[in-house]
Amino acid sequence: MVDTLQFLVMVETPMNRAELVKVLLCSIHGAVQRKANSCELRDNWIEIWKNEAAEPNLVSNTKDGYLHYRWRVESTPMKPTIDELEQVQLAKKIVACFEAKDCRCVICANFEHLL
Repeated sequence: MVDTLQFLVMVETPMNRAELVKVLLCSIHGAVQRKANSCELRDNWIEIWKNEAAEPNLVSNTKDGYLHYRWRVESTPMKPTIDELEQVQLAKKIVACFEAKDCRCVICANFEHLL
């Protein structure tokens, strides 16, 4: 079940990776930085990666433009007791933090129907 609770947030912004990590650390109580590109947050391992498929020209020109956003924020539950509702709330919180900094975001998850 834990694998199905993983999710991605695709993020389009001119910010760099360190700035994105800082947004999470400063915006969500209890977030703890673990590496330059990651933090632990609500029993999830959050990693921020450059999207290898990033293509600025395709971001707003296609239905699936989010697939070409600059950043992938990956969330992986670290405890088997985490449930779907907790992951939905976390995904929404992460998006709210980034949107408050004028980022464009799209959540990609098995639980998209609950968003």
